[in-house]
Amino acid sequence: MKKTKFFLGAAMAAVLCLWTGCREEQSEMTLDVIEGRATIQGRVMYDQGARQEEDAILDGANMAPASGITITVKIPYGDYKSGSDGKKLFTATTDANGNYSITFPVTSKGVEATIDALPFYASHGTLNNDGTVTTSDNVLFNVLDFIDGDKFSVEPGDIEVANIEIKPTTTEDQPKRNQSINIKGKVVYMGEVRKETAGVETYVQDEIVSANSQIKITLSGTDPDKKQPDIIYNLTTDGNGEYSLTALFYEVWEYSDVEVTAKVEASYAAADSEKAFKHYFQEAGSSTWLNQKLSGVYSEQKSPVQAASSNNKFIALKIATIQQEFTPEDYSIIRGIGNPDVDEDEDGIPLYKKNNPMGWTY
Repeated sequence: MKKTKFFLGAAMAAVLCLWTGCREEQSEMTLDVIEGRATIQGRVMYDQGARQEEDAILDGANMAPASGITITVKIPYGDYKSGSDGKKLFTATTDANGNYSITFPVTSKGVEATIDALPFYASHGTLNNDGTVTTSDNVLFNVLDFIDGDKFSVEPGDIEVANIEIKPTTTEDQPKRNQSINIKGKVVYMGEVRKETAGVETYVQDEIVSANSQIKITLSGTDPDKKQPDIIYNLTTDGNGEYSLTALFYEVWEYSDVEVTAKVEASYAAADSEKAFKHYFQEAGSSTWLNQKLSGVYSEQKSPVQAASSNNKFIALKIATIQQEFTPEDYSIIRGIGNPDVDEDEDGIPLYKKNNPMGWTY
């Protein structure tokens, strides 16, 4: 039985998503047409260290299932298409028993697959000289024993077993950097928001969260001696306009080598869609507010470039809030912004009160 020991200090050059690539153009490579499939599966255990059970103290390696951790399979793009560079990453999460299974496309000639795991934090016990046990929380586990090896040559139909044991880092093993960074941010757009002052209701221009917006995050290396293609991630904001991503680095990148930008793609909203812009107005002689749904485009916006800071633990990078601007498709139909063709009847009598917090012109 082959047993290979590795430290989890080498970062993986890939996007943490099943079907994304490490380059924008390569992310469009269609693998669905490849009919062959292979599977790598196994069980992941981690060393809990010393622990006390009733009247007995268990010392040494006490292995337990490593649940909820990320396992990866990395395959060169060149194995799918001759002449392509970069690597394709496939991922899975271990279940409550530490089991995982990853199935991926395989050409008739086969592919070279490398198995790996992302570091994680867990509790670990240490036996003291006086016979007591000290349990430490948030211990970094990143030393891997690949019981069955970490590299496999697979062909269509193959099922390979790759069991892994993971131990905590030691002072000597402590990496100068880790493999991932958590990137968070928020997207808003300028819209019309209700405001009440001294019992009087008005609508003013203010920020509104932009739910279900398409976000593209790019990690770029800045060191010319360590040049790598950009790593591009695509994701969607949640109902609060927020997004979160655990991003991976290339092996050669230090945190100080990396710049991060987030870009919100431009999107069109129809008047009958959930993302239609709501413009508020009042009829002449009425204090009741009505709304008019407008179609138009939410502009593409890009965050300022931010550098990831060097750190010896997982870090979170907060991206500045990205603010979009809505551009109506047709200004001439908007009520209450002073356009006589809309706001007055044929005798010039006002139909709507003027309310134009966005400063639109017709």
